[in-house]
Amino acid sequence: MKEFKPIYEMNWTSRQVMFFLRKWKHYDTHLNDLNEVEIKQVRALYYRLSYLTDPQRELLAEKYYVDHPQDMLPDTELANRHHMTVTHYRQYRLAIIERLRKKRDQPANQFNKLAELKKLFPEMFE
Repeated sequence: MKEFKPIYEMNWTSRQVMFFLRKWKHYDTHLNDLNEVEIKQVRALYYRLSYLTDPQRELLAEKYYVDHPQDMLPDTELANRHHMTVTHYRQYRLAIIERLRKKRDQPANQFNKLAELKKLFPEMFE
C-alpha cells in the first residue's frame, strides 16, 4: 500500500498548481481564518511563488488573483495587455506554471524573507 502524503508535501501537477493559484487571493484575504492544513498549503504555494521573478508572479496574479474563478480574465484580453498572441501568452503562462510544480522546502534566496514572514504570520510557523 502506498503511503499517504499530503498535497503540500509533494510535487504538484499543472492542474494542482492552477487549483492553488485560483485560491491565492482567498488565502491572502482569509489568512487568520485558515485551518492548519490550509496554512501548510499557503506556505507551499508561497515558497513556490518565491522562485519566480516579479514579472512572472505579476502575470500569474493578473490571471489567478481574483475573488472568484469566474472573475478570471480571458487569455485573449491578457495576451492583448502583454502585446502577445494568445498562443504565445498561453505557452508563457503554462511555462511559468510548470516552474511551480516542484515542491520547495524553503523560499528562494532572493526572496528569503522568512524572518519577516514569521513576524507577520506567526501562526503559519507554529
